[in-house]
Amino acid sequence: MSGLQGPSSAGQPAGRQSQPAWPLRLALRMALGLCAGWAGLPAQVAAQTAAHAADAARGRLLYETGADATGRALQATRLGAGALPRSAVACVNCHRPSTVGGIEGGLWVPPITGSVLFAPGKPPSTRMNMQWMRHQTRSAYTPASFGQALRQGLDPDGRPLGPEMPRYTLDGRDLADLEAYLRARGQEPVPGLVDGRLHVATVFTPEAPAARRDTVMKVMQAWSVGLTFGPVPVVWHAWQLQGAPQGWAAQLAALNRATPVFGLVSGAGGAHWQPVQDFCEQGRMACVLPSVDRLPAWTTAPRHTAYFSSGVDGEARMLAQALAQMRPPARAARPAQQRAVRQVWRGAAAASAVKTLAAAVTPPWRAAPAVEWTGPRTPAAATRDGVLVLWLDAADASAWLQANPPGAAGEVVLSAQLAPAQLVQVPPAWRPYLRWVSMRATPADFYGALAASLEPWAQAVAARGGVSPVEFADARAAAFLFGDAAGLTQGILRPDYLMERLETSVKQRIAASVYVQASLGPAQRVASKGGYLVGYRPGKGDAVVPLSPYLRAMP
Repeated sequence: MSGLQGPSSAGQPAGRQSQPAWPLRLALRMALGLCAGWAGLPAQVAAQTAAHAADAARGRLLYETGADATGRALQATRLGAGALPRSAVACVNCHRPSTVGGIEGGLWVPPITGSVLFAPGKPPSTRMNMQWMRHQTRSAYTPASFGQALRQGLDPDGRPLGPEMPRYTLDGRDLADLEAYLRARGQEPVPGLVDGRLHVATVFTPEAPAARRDTVMKVMQAWSVGLTFGPVPVVWHAWQLQGAPQGWAAQLAALNRATPVFGLVSGAGGAHWQPVQDFCEQGRMACVLPSVDRLPAWTTAPRHTAYFSSGVDGEARMLAQALAQMRPPARAARPAQQRAVRQVWRGAAAASAVKTLAAAVTPPWRAAPAVEWTGPRTPAAATRDGVLVLWLDAADASAWLQANPPGAAGEVVLSAQLAPAQLVQVPPAWRPYLRWVSMRATPADFYGALAASLEPWAQAVAARGGVSPVEFADARAAAFLFGDAAGLTQGILRPDYLMERLETSVKQRIAASVYVQASLGPAQRVASKGGYLVGYRPGKGDAVVPLSPYLRAMP
């Protein structure tokens, strides 16, 4: 359901009390708690919504999938393109899950929430030397003209919509269901808004490394002091899960019943984040950039959960590409077809990386049986023309390097996710043989970007010490980008729209630049798409620099 092109207005980042970001009228409405329930709806809209309550759920399905509950797909054509494939007929493709629209294929897609669609167009307060777009001057849609727009591509005044707008074959029930759903959009209560205060939370799982858990806790506590989104105070909660992952879903549900929250900000986990992601997706809750080592498996990207990187499995895919590009060393003692990749691992995330790398390597490389870590003297012999991969954390990797002489095992590769270069103690003799597979910026660029993006509260946390620099950067970026995206919503504080505005924040803000080429787009929920094999280069001293072409982390 693409609309006509038109100008967009840029929002300001949300911030503390000195940085109000939203229009005063909406801010007062929120502050008075009028968004907290259905009671504040105009009587006519509330009646229409109630009359179509069951059908509105069906309308959402049509809107989001282009098909009804039986699997019957909508039929549509586009001028100059003919019949559209099933994957292209869903309204969500252009108007986005929020129904607020945005930029799609270089075109401005207008919002179609009920309060906008079924009201006259409203030009912005400044002309900006541009002609008004049709959606800003048209009459209000009625049930009849809404059907005319979908079926014939004509607006309420009989003028043609743009050629990008599909023309649908719709029966009366489909039309009524879509109308009911759109009338309800924009009228929902703001989740987590209680008594004029907005509640957010951070999840801590019991498997999170201690340094990650402690650092994220300190960062989020500092971020939340005196925090407001516009005039609305923000209350932060630490949700600390207990026991095995199988019990986390029930704990999350209980925590949210006790104190409903708008979304989850940052997070500290390890290899098992699936129950948290499922909680966010099922509850349509914004869950922004947790610090985890391994992503949940999916075939379709989640809508409400975004991550910094694909973790150790992404690193394994990158390393397989780097190995395929390597030439056999001049000292190779065995035929090329016998070149071995040996792996030492510890922990559930590392075990997943071992399997991913073993499945991804191609001849002349082969994956030798992996060895589980038993201590610094763990047997890890590799031929001089092979590669040894240590899927270990920084402490274990440092201990292994201290206990084993360099050179005999050929090149050694570490995981930048588990053992960042900033945290590993590298004996000088090891430098010619050591590499990291990394989606993060090199240490020099990492610290430069971090220093350039710290607000006073973050500077105070860093100055007090006792934090892991890599975990600090991730938690600080997650907190900043969540607040920035909230500001860009301009008061349309809905989880699906916040996730859409997060795409803009990640792309434009230096807060995400501690990763290589971080960006998000529609249907993308992993910001860093790849990186490099990095290490020490002769003549560069202590600097860790890229040693490979760009490597893709995504499957």
